[in-house]
This record gives sequence, C-alpha cells and structure tokens, in this order.
Amino acid sequence: MTFQPASTNADWLLALKAYLGVTAIANLAWETLHLPLYTIWTTGSPREQASAVLHCTKGDLLIARSGSRSDRRRCVISATAFYEARLFFEQLLQR
Repeated sequence: MTFQPASTNADWLLALKAYLGVTAIANLAWETLHLPLYTIWTTGSPREQASAVLHCTKGDLLIARSGSRSDRRRCVISATAFYEARLFFEQLLQR
C-alpha cells in the first residue's frame, strides 16, 4: 500500500473556489430577490439598485470567507479597502 494524503493543496484550493462561487451566486440571488423590500426599489435608479445589490453581495462574500482567525484580519483589511475605494468613487461621481 502507498500512503496518500487526505487532501492536497490543489484539492483545498478547488474546494474553496467552488464554495465561494456557489456562495457568490446564492448571495447575489438572495440580495436581488429581497431588494423589493427596501425603499431603494421604488426611489432608486437601476444603477443605484445594482450598486446596492453588488455592495451587499461583496459584504456577504467577505463574511463567508472569514472562517478562520487568520482570514479575519485579511477580511477586515479587504472590507476597509473596499469601503474606502467606494467612498472615493462616490465622491468622483458627485463632482
């Protein structure tokens, strides 16, 4: 008999990609389907609605990816960077 590891790095990476892919699709559907429950459904433009859905989906993905303690720090840094970039582009659009 030969020894075979339970999983390799390639298997782990493939599983993580599959998990995040399914999570992204499911959360995008979820955010889109419950958008009519919010005021932006009646008062926002299609661009604002799409921005809200994508913003919330990105947040859901950051939460989904923050499973271990080492990932939490990266998650906070990523969330802060996304937030700051979004504020920057909103300021550019308002000029």
